[in-house]
Amino acid sequence: MSTPAVAADAAGVADVVAALESSLHGPTAFSQADLEDEWSTLDLERDVRVVRDADRVVGYGVVRERGELWLVEGYVHPDALGHGIGKLIATELEEAASQGGARRIRNAVLEADSAAGSLLESLGYSAVRIFRELRIELDALPTARAWPDGLRVDPFDPEHDAVEFHAAHQESFADSWGFTPRDFESWSKGHTRRSSARPPQAASDSNAASNSFSACLAGSREFSRTIPSRCPARCTTPTKQRPASPV
Repeated sequence: MSTPAVAADAAGVADVVAALESSLHGPTAFSQADLEDEWSTLDLERDVRVVRDADRVVGYGVVRERGELWLVEGYVHPDALGHGIGKLIATELEEAASQGGARRIRNAVLEADSAAGSLLESLGYSAVRIFRELRIELDALPTARAWPDGLRVDPFDPEHDAVEFHAAHQESFADSWGFTPRDFESWSKGHTRRSSARPPQAASDSNAASNSFSACLAGSREFSRTIPSRCPARCTTPTKQRPASPV
């Protein structure tokens, strides 16, 4: 059984995430500071669960968003695989979503983690979307490019730029499949209030040519499931998740 996380679990949870990423993709840059940034927008007692083996954290589940659709993730330390921890986390997150009134749940796993994908499919989930991360190793700083007339890049100033940046961000992604609008208050917690977060820029950096990107090094898959209704048979069955757009 999992228990709510506390701030002191950060080191153990970061180790779980980093160990899993490293086992699938090689060395990772994920750190405890990254995790603490993520946790800064969450209610640990409500949103974060950990599984322990004695005093050691071996599993981690998190609820990213709530509502009609819940977005969740789960991680198991590679040393603890094969003991049902992943299934425990997935089923407990789904039970919490059901009790919280959700009609759908979407669970994200690392794309290379075929065992996690197979587990979710065995629990009735279907793959709906893939995110991939591209990285590039530079031997030297790229040559500076001239911006078109009328455009410039300025440092992001939360006090003066955040409201307009939020409006532009929401409009830009409004047509993206699965997009959930966020009000300024909730959006700003994750984009402007993290102590170590990299600030947004006023325009995209075009210094690196698109054909300079390395091969995809990491990715994640999202699996979705309609939560079975607990109502009598006469209740309306929730609509099914529509298929993802081609990747």
